[in-house]
Order: sequence, then structure tokens, then C-alpha cells
Amino acid sequence: MTFSKFFSETAEPADESRLTAIEDAIGRALPDDYRALIKETGGGTLTSEKCIMPGLPGSAEGLAAEDIFGNGSTSTGRSLDLATDATFLMEEWEIPAEVLLFATTEDGMHNCFVINYDLPDYPTGAVLHLNTDPGGTMTCVADSVTDFLSKLEPYNPEEDAENSPSAGQEGMGLKGAWYGDLSNSLTRALSVTPTPDMEYLLRKAAASLANPLNLNIFQRPKEGRRFLDVLYWVAQHLNPQVDVDSFTNYNQKDEEGNIEALLHDSFLVEGQRYRFVWNAGFVDAWWNDRVTRGLFLSTPRGLTLDRNYITQVLEELREEQPMVENHNSNTQEKYS
Repeated sequence: MTFSKFFSETAEPADESRLTAIEDAIGRALPDDYRALIKETGGGTLTSEKCIMPGLPGSAEGLAAEDIFGNGSTSTGRSLDLATDATFLMEEWEIPAEVLLFATTEDGMHNCFVINYDLPDYPTGAVLHLNTDPGGTMTCVADSVTDFLSKLEPYNPEEDAENSPSAGQEGMGLKGAWYGDLSNSLTRALSVTPTPDMEYLLRKAAASLANPLNLNIFQRPKEGRRFLDVLYWVAQHLNPQVDVDSFTNYNQKDEEGNIEALLHDSFLVEGQRYRFVWNAGFVDAWWNDRVTRGLFLSTPRGLTLDRNYITQVLEELREEQPMVENHNSNTQEKYS
């Protein structure tokens, strides 16, 4: 089977040494067809001509499969690395260790696809649909990765949009950025940050990451890196971090200044279903770049961003036109 025909954009094809490294990282031998897919394409975003898995249960019926995990990132910055991104998402969404996260849907991680390894009720290597919401179930949809791809059908835009889990969520990304609640940790950090218009600037940086449903840090890599600069500038006034692991470690999400504590309950308005999307791989790359460029300064409490650098970032952000659906001249006044 030629795998590239299934993707609108692919990630990074993997050679044998990289495939072995991925298998070492996940602690699993990849099924032969999945290994071949990653070798040829690196995974990627499915084309609209091959994305609908028929027969999904309940409200998941008609959902489009979106991204298949593999190696590295796509040319537009979608980070789909099986060894890092998928592993992180499995932990964050408490996906059973007996399966391997394989693909996301247009519903994000609320509905996804996994490959079975050790669940006795399903064949080894079968692709399962998983509803990760409380009380969610698993359903076998294909015998293998190849079988999964062969069953995919075209997206039909004329089907009733009200049946989609994203119905009613259009525009929530920008609304959440400007008007959503902020986590307790982020609120405390803002209260001790000396920059007068800091909440406005943080929300302005967040708005540049908006898609119709939520905020996504790696769909616009340049803006995503800038957002992390602004977020860390705020967080360091509460609790500067000693290294990137302490900043991104999901197991430390209750620690002040940890990115999960800052973002998990932030930028959400009432009725918004989809949370802020970030991943450890993207944050690692941002952190390492700032270290390499000498933009972090060591202090007894932890690392802080160079003041001259962040001053320039914030000044450029002030001069930028804010991303809003209907420009409101009072937006800045609300947060100043």
C-alpha cells in the first residue's frame, strides 16, 4: 500500500535507526504496516477524501479522523511525534497502557484511535475507537492500520453539522482568549508581575493562537513561541523553573508556575468544550532555543528571561493589531 495518498500533509519520514528509537521510547514493537507508514510518510494530517471512519458509536458517528502520529512535525508545525507527543497525550488523557495512541479526530482527544497490544477483549494490532470522556468506551473499528486506512471514507460537508461534537463551538477560540477565566496559578502570577498591561498582553498573545474551537500552541509556531515567552515572563514572577522538565512535567501540575497549572483551566468561557492545546515537544524546543541564545538568566530561585529581550517582545506585541472578530477599542482598557 502507498501511504502518502492518505495525507494532505505528512510529517518526517523515518529511517530504520529512527524507527528503532521510536520503538525504544514507547516500549513497543510497531505493527509492520504502521512501521511502514511512518517510514514512508512520518504520519501526518489525513486528506478530506479519506478521513471518515464509518460506524463509530453514538455521538462519535461521522467524526473525521484527523492526525496520525509518527515522526517529528509537518511543514506547518503540527507536532505528531509518536515518541514524545503521543506519549505525553496518553498520560494526560489517562489512556490505558495496554494500547498505543494512533490518531486524533476533529474532536481532539475526546475521541481518538488507538492500537491494541494487551487488552484481551480485542485482537492484537486492531485499531480501536476510544471515547476518553468519563464513562467512555472502546470499539474495534479495524483489524489493522492498513484495514483502518482502507475503510476511511470522504468527508461530506453537507451532512448535518448539528451531529458533530464541535457544533456550537465555532468562535470559542477567540472568545476564550479574550474573555475566558484564568487558572488560580495564572491569576496569582499576573498579580505579582510588574508590567501594568500584562493581562491584556497575555490575552493578546493567546488570541494569535486561536482556531475556531480553542487555542493551539503549535499550529502557528512563531506565535506559539512568542506566547511561551510572555507566559513564562508572567510565571517567573511567581515561581521560576529550574529546567524545562519542571516546567512541563504533567505529574507536577499542582506546582505553582508549572505550565499545566497555568493553562489547564485558562482561556475557557462558559460552554467551551475544547481546552488550550500544547505539547511537551514544542515547549522543549522553545526552551532549548532560549537557552542556546542566552535568553535565560540563572538566579538562586530558577531561570528568568532576559529583561531586555522580553521588553522588546512585549513592545512589539503592544504595537500589533489585536486578533478579534469585531475590533473593540475598549479591549485594552478592560485589562489595563
